[in-house]
Amino acid sequence: MFDDKGCLQVQASVLAEFYHLKVSDILVLPFLCTFHQESAALLAAIQKEIQRHDLSYFVDEPPPVAQGGRGVVVAGCPACRKRINTISQFLDHLTKDAMPPLIERLSSSAD
Repeated sequence: MFDDKGCLQVQASVLAEFYHLKVSDILVLPFLCTFHQESAALLAAIQKEIQRHDLSYFVDEPPPVAQGGRGVVVAGCPACRKRINTISQFLDHLTKDAMPPLIERLSSSAD
């Protein structure tokens, strides 16, 4: 259904029936091609942002070595340095903290 460039191809007989078009074998609709390519780019950006975040451990507020400190290891997102204890909190972090700035950045770059 999609060609090698990611464009949607529609059989001419289907379109001719509805729109009375004269086409040879296959008609490529450019606006659907552009939509498909933009969707793929959006999906790639969202996947990259999600993969950047992780429910792991990091050293929080380490005191200077001169004071004999080594910091405290806490559970959370090392990319954001946010304390998170449960999977539910991690999912909330992704949807409320990580995705809104990404969507804002993508929508401002589209303008």
